[in-house]
Amino acid sequence: MFDPVLNESFSMTALDVYKPEFWEDAVPIWVTNQLEGHKSAAAMWPGTDVKIHDVLPSCYLRYDESVPFEFRVDRIIECFNGELTNLGLLYWEEPDNSGHHLGPDHPLMEKVIADVDAMLGYLVDQLKKAKLWGSLNLIVTSDHGMAQSSLDRVILLDDYVDRQLYRLIDHSPTVAILPKAGKLDEVYQALANAHPNMTVYKKERIPDRFHYRENVRVQPILLLADIGWTILRNRSDIFNWGDHGYDNLHPDMYPLLIASGPAFKKNFTQDALNSTDVYPLLCHLLDIKPLPNNGSLTNAMDLLVRHPQQCPAYGGA
Repeated sequence: MFDPVLNESFSMTALDVYKPEFWEDAVPIWVTNQLEGHKSAAAMWPGTDVKIHDVLPSCYLRYDESVPFEFRVDRIIECFNGELTNLGLLYWEEPDNSGHHLGPDHPLMEKVIADVDAMLGYLVDQLKKAKLWGSLNLIVTSDHGMAQSSLDRVILLDDYVDRQLYRLIDHSPTVAILPKAGKLDEVYQALANAHPNMTVYKKERIPDRFHYRENVRVQPILLLADIGWTILRNRSDIFNWGDHGYDNLHPDMYPLLIASGPAFKKNFTQDALNSTDVYPLLCHLLDIKPLPNNGSLTNAMDLLVRHPQQCPAYGGA
């Protein structure tokens, strides 16, 4: 993303990631947990190695993709056993990495999913050895789904607009365009009806349901590819065989959520839960006060063995 106030860009793959000013529009749950006097542990969860609002988790690892999952699990469990930790955050790059490189429909993804399943088995086994299984609430979730791409479904911006007229800020399938000074209308008109599988919005016309319009880091023009389509400047750009960031109403974009522990019902299935509802759910489990947010504990109450007496008065709960 690009922040016009700071006049700086941010990427998760660059050292920009350690600049707190890019994170501090919100307060992560591990920061709230620490400020309420508890201890948080994290292993490669994005943002947990950044000093946000001058706070770091009590126990964390600096992000390094090469660190094996088993080491991450072992470190988290050490933190629970020795630090009086009440919140642990554990991140694993799969199946996202392979999904991008292969595409979710590739036959090799079956082994990737089997490996992820084995890693979760390792986590459960280690929790049992540490005598934490059964007393700890475990939530396994993701931040998105994945859709299959194809070289037959590519939109090339260079076919429609001069690249000297704009700066490409964010990439397919949700492309953020920053036009050069005085070129907004020219770039918009060139792209507005350029391709039937690409929707083009001026910032002020981005639909309300995307909740993506008010922040200064949202660029003046947004391009959204239809599911399975890819937007590139030309064929020399990096192409992913699998991608996410499409319209979140499409089922291929749905994440998963599985929960187990004393707070949760057994053998219970709910059709859907908004990802934003996970935050108030976690706050309830940790018995900490949620900050203003877009989620609702009400939507998650049926997952729980006991319904809370009342929901936090935030986020429409």
